[in-house]
Amino acid sequence: MVGEQSIADDSTVWLIQNPHDVSLLMRSSDGGAHWDFVGGALQESEIIDSAWTDSTLLFLGAEGTLWSSDDGAETWSSNAVMDTEVEATSMEAVAGTIFVGTKEGAFLGQTGDLSALSMVLDDVEIRTVAFSATDPAILVAGTKTGAIYRSADGGEYFSELQSLTGGRQLW
Repeated sequence: MVGEQSIADDSTVWLIQNPHDVSLLMRSSDGGAHWDFVGGALQESEIIDSAWTDSTLLFLGAEGTLWSSDDGAETWSSNAVMDTEVEATSMEAVAGTIFVGTKEGAFLGQTGDLSALSMVLDDVEIRTVAFSATDPAILVAGTKTGAIYRSADGGEYFSELQSLTGGRQLW
């Protein structure tokens, strides 16, 4: 994730860089004119993916841990609540729900209570995930092997769709 950028609101912009297996999390509160390094506890971690719900509630998947901040990255909490090392390959947060794809499966929970994350897809390496822009109950996840899973109920149940990739990996 070199140089991934996310715009959280009209003036706050976030930038994540992984120059040498160490992540730099930067924030601009003026549309990118000036930047501050933030992240403190994250300085020794490689950030693999991120999910943003607004300019204050942030989630980062980093080597073995799911991190969250509810104060605009001033402070961070680690959430080692999953039975597997996170190594999140993809995550998305929409309408109070967070979906975290890992090398061992996918977890689903509420953004306000990460202690209650539960595994919803087991033994699949999730590479990409997206909620529908028009209906947050619809979620699609792609796997390393090219399989595509769809949920119409916010991630509680998934059905495997016919692979459109011919077995090629999804990113």
